[in-house]
Amino acid sequence: MEDAFTGLEAAIVLIAFVTVSSVFSFMVLSAGFMTTQKAQEVVHAGVDQATSTLQIQGEIYGSTDSPGGPVTTVTIMLKTGVPFGSVDLNKTTFHISTDSTNEILHKGTDLTDPGPGQWTIHERTGDSTGQTARLGMNDQITVELRPSSPLQPGRRFTLEVNPSGTVGFTITRSIPTSTDHIVTLY
Repeated sequence: MEDAFTGLEAAIVLIAFVTVSSVFSFMVLSAGFMTTQKAQEVVHAGVDQATSTLQIQGEIYGSTDSPGGPVTTVTIMLKTGVPFGSVDLNKTTFHISTDSTNEILHKGTDLTDPGPGQWTIHERTGDSTGQTARLGMNDQITVELRPSSPLQPGRRFTLEVNPSGTVGFTITRSIPTSTDHIVTLY
């Protein structure tokens, strides 16, 4: 009879070990699934961010009010950086700085000349979506920026383009010492 109880006790202990190990393995698997899901969310967020970036299309130009004068307006053409991405233009900011000025430009009324301290969309091509607030994969825009202080000839400036929620970029250009009404900025 004592041997029977020892076998029964061993079976109970074995069942307890199996139950504990199955609960433990369930917890390990759940933690693994949760970690995988978080990693997947991070990858998707990174892909969304990378596919919505902007890039320069062509040259950057400056405009002056008179030959030899300072640059009052900077013109830049932008498109999406990778296929199938889009950018919300209403949430894009432009930050322009020189060695003596530092300014964030505010969005003005599109298809008009920007006022001091503003930027506007001067022209848009390829608008296949019909949404003027978004720049899609086949779209290209010409943006005019007008800093509050004109950019002096022979000086350098830095322009930061920051689409909201995506990776932006910074460019540095120089104003030629001799300017005309339209100048290419290098």
